[in-house]
Amino acid sequence: MNLLYIGGAVAAILVVIAIVRYPLFGFLLIVVQSPIDYLIAEKTSLSFGRVLGVVTALGWLASVVVNRRTRMLKHWPVNLLVLSLATVMVASTLVSREPEYGMRYVITLSLLMVLALFIQDFIGDRMDLQRLIWVIALTMGLSSLVGLVQYREIVAGETAMGTVDTIVGGYRMGGTRTNANGYGMMLMSGLPFLVFLAQTARGTWTRMLLAGLVLTSILSIFLTVSRTQVTSMFAFFLALLFVRFAYLRGRLGTVLVFSGVVTLLATIYFLLPDYVFNRLIGATFAVDTSTRIRMGFLSKAIDLVVDHPLFGIGVGNFGFYGPLRGMDPHDTVSFLLSSIGLVGSGVFVGIVLTTLVKMSGNIRAFRSRGDYHLTNLSITLLAAFLALLVAGFGTLIVFQRVFWIYVALAAVLSKAEAYGLAASPPADGRVPCGAPPGGPR
Repeated sequence: MNLLYIGGAVAAILVVIAIVRYPLFGFLLIVVQSPIDYLIAEKTSLSFGRVLGVVTALGWLASVVVNRRTRMLKHWPVNLLVLSLATVMVASTLVSREPEYGMRYVITLSLLMVLALFIQDFIGDRMDLQRLIWVIALTMGLSSLVGLVQYREIVAGETAMGTVDTIVGGYRMGGTRTNANGYGMMLMSGLPFLVFLAQTARGTWTRMLLAGLVLTSILSIFLTVSRTQVTSMFAFFLALLFVRFAYLRGRLGTVLVFSGVVTLLATIYFLLPDYVFNRLIGATFAVDTSTRIRMGFLSKAIDLVVDHPLFGIGVGNFGFYGPLRGMDPHDTVSFLLSSIGLVGSGVFVGIVLTTLVKMSGNIRAFRSRGDYHLTNLSITLLAAFLALLVAGFGTLIVFQRVFWIYVALAAVLSKAEAYGLAASPPADGRVPCGAPPGGPR
C-alpha cells in the first residue's frame, strides 16, 4: 500500500481524535483552510470545510455527552431567534415553487447558524478566545498577500496566480477565492481582528507585523475593486472612531489617530490605478449596469413581498420569478424580504438588534471593570458588525461565516464571568482611559 495514503489516513485519524477532544481545534482548522477551500472544491468537487464541519459537529456532540453540559442555554434569547430564523427558512422553502433547489441553500445557512451556537461551547476560557482571534486575523491577513502578488504579476506582464477578473481598463484581484467580491469579503472578515491585535498585542515586532498585515489587507481590498467591501472598510474605520470616542477617554488622541487612518485610506485610494477610481466612483455615480441590476433586485423583492407578505417565496426561488429571471439577489435586504417575507425578516432584525445591544453592554461592562483588552475587543466587534451591516446592502451577509461569529462572540462576552474571560477589577475602582498604563490585557 502507498505510504502516502497510509500517512494521510493516520493524519486524518489524529485530526479527528484532536477535534473530538478539543472541538475548537476543528473550527480553527476550518478557518485556516477556508482561503483555499474554494480553489480545491473547484478542481476536485470536494470541500474540506464541509468535511471538517461535520467532524467538528460530531466532536462537539461527543464533548457535550461526556461533560453533560452545554453553555447554549445561557444565551437562549438570541439562540431562540437563530433557531426561529432557521425554522422560517425551512418552512417557507418547503412550500415554495422549487423546494428541492432552495433546500441546498437552506442547509448551508442552517449550518452557519448552528456554527453560532457551537462557538458558545467551543470557547472555554480566555485563551480559547485569544486563539480564535489570532487564527482568524493571521489567516486572513496572510491571504491579503496573494492579492498584492497577483497585482505585481499583472504589472510585470506575467500570468497571475489564483483568480483575477477583467474589467474595463484593468483587473480585479480575486486572490484564492472564485471571485473578487468573495476575496474582499474574506479580507474584511480578518481586518477588524488585525486592527484589534495591532493595538493590544505584546511586543514591538509583533505589533509591527500586525500593522503590516493591516496595510496589506487594506491594499488588497482596494485591488478587489469591490464597491461593497471598500465601502465596508471605510465604514469600519469610521465606526471604530465614533465608538471609541463615545466610550473611552483620551478622545482627542482617538480623533487624531483615526483621522490619520482615514486620510491614509483616502491617499492610498487616489494613488491606485485609474481603473480602480473609475469603477468605485465613476461607474457607481454613472449608474452602471451592475448598479441598475442591484436596484432592480430590490424593486423586485418589494413586489414579491407584497404578493407573499408573511413568509416570502422561499430561499433560492428568486430566479424563478420575473423580471430578472434566472438571477439571484446580491444584497441581504432583497434576499430576506423575498425569501422569508416580513416574519423571517423581522426575526433577522431581532438577531441584529439583540447582538448590537449585547455588544454595547459588553463595552460598558468591561470598561467599568477595568479590562482594557476586552473593552477594546468589544469596541472592535461593534464597529466591525456595523460595517458588516453596511456591506449587507451589497452582499448576502447571512451566508458569511463572520456574521455568525460576531453574533456568537457578542453572546459569549456578555457572560464573561461564566466563561472565565473577565479580568479582575482594579483595586482602586478607576475606569481605564484609551490606553492602559500597564493595566490588564
